[in-house]
Amino acid sequence: MNPLISIAMTTYNGEKYLAEQLDSILSQTYSNFELIICDDCSKDSTVEIIQEYCKKDSRIKLFINRENLGFKKNFEKAISLCSGEYIALSDQDDIWTLDHLEKLFKLIQGHKLACGNAELIDEQGKTLRIKLNEVDELYCFNDSDNLLYKMLCSRNAFQGASMLMHKSFLSKAMPIPDIIPFHDTWFALCSCFEDRIRYTFEIITFYRQHLKQTTTHTKRNTFQRILNSIIKIFRGKKYSPERFKYINEIKKRYNISREQEEIIKNSTLFLNMKSGKLGLKDKIKAIKFYWNKYDYIHTFPNHKYRLVRIIKNAILGLTNE
Repeated sequence: MNPLISIAMTTYNGEKYLAEQLDSILSQTYSNFELIICDDCSKDSTVEIIQEYCKKDSRIKLFINRENLGFKKNFEKAISLCSGEYIALSDQDDIWTLDHLEKLFKLIQGHKLACGNAELIDEQGKTLRIKLNEVDELYCFNDSDNLLYKMLCSRNAFQGASMLMHKSFLSKAMPIPDIIPFHDTWFALCSCFEDRIRYTFEIITFYRQHLKQTTTHTKRNTFQRILNSIIKIFRGKKYSPERFKYINEIKKRYNISREQEEIIKNSTLFLNMKSGKLGLKDKIKAIKFYWNKYDYIHTFPNHKYRLVRIIKNAILGLTNE
């Protein structure tokens, strides 16, 4: 028999889309699961909807918080109540493909964390014809240490609601540090130091976009964003990247290899350049690092020539102003 998978779902005022997500979960081809739902003091009919589903399916277990914890701490609580060998995360407003759990279970075999791709849908559930990997700039996948370049220097491309974790992974990853804003970014980064991420570009989640959700995604012009960042750096626009927080917390929990330490060192140099803390000499080193690791940071293999063309056009454009 397949091992038990616990699904950790958090809810808060989710009456509008909740039933559709619950239906997709209860229709999974992988049937040996429990659904742990922690409601964060909803003021609408969310709890009543869940209670009706509990009557229909004994796999659903509802826990109602006495006080509002916020989405990150609520996920942490839901995970702590899971009893399965594997733990999947679920939002209240998405829709899972029928083989969501089955694909993740086949993918994770012998590893600690697996993640799949998502397709963006609107409030009515209609496709926006945009895949999450396109939004998060994950065009090729390398599950070696080089993935750290993207995680530290660019962005997290792995959605919590499309993750499956082995319970042993949580021994170091939990609890989530208070200073870390997003649980999925934290889990994805931890997996780089634990056992690597297993990933598939196959769609396993329909990721709903609407005004009330915690995070929203829109398709961006990647190269234009990169160019804007470069211009801001040289114009002295300073900010403090949150990745410094992640690095400090990771060092407290994991034994870091020499190769990983070198990646962190170079990534920190790059982050310091973005925060305006480097002199000209170190800034040149950081730009050289960015150039050499461009393919890993943005997962655009062999596309440096496009960056050259954009910078060249930008310089010419500035000259002509």
